[in-house]
Amino acid sequence: MLYENGELQVRVARNIRGDQIYSDSFQYSRTVISRVEKSKQPVLVSDAQQDPRFSTRDSIRMYQLRSILCVPLILKEKMVGLIYVDSRLAQNIFQERQLALLNLFAGQIAVAIENARLHDKLETENIQLRHQVGQIY
Repeated sequence: MLYENGELQVRVARNIRGDQIYSDSFQYSRTVISRVEKSKQPVLVSDAQQDPRFSTRDSIRMYQLRSILCVPLILKEKMVGLIYVDSRLAQNIFQERQLALLNLFAGQIAVAIENARLHDKLETENIQLRHQVGQIY
């Protein structure tokens, strides 16, 4: 999920088989995402059905979520998005080891996203500049 125009938007969603899930049918815990947004800290949930922080939340119950891992994408102290992974099949799938690994990747992903955005901006400005130069001559 990435921030676009100030709002968090699902950009890529896949199921366990790697099939794309479209953003309008992507089911996730808004409570967990909200916690990561506010704290800018990762959240690891071993069994959301039993965890007192989340077990009473509608999305946890409705989607029967068990294991959840959510990590912020932070660049220069600014959150640019987050990575959210969950399992409805089993609890205790994610441990501190997976959290540390995903957190490490998150830093690299944030840099790559910023580089891609800067590249797109530069390309757009280059096209505009060429168009303006063409009008002068």
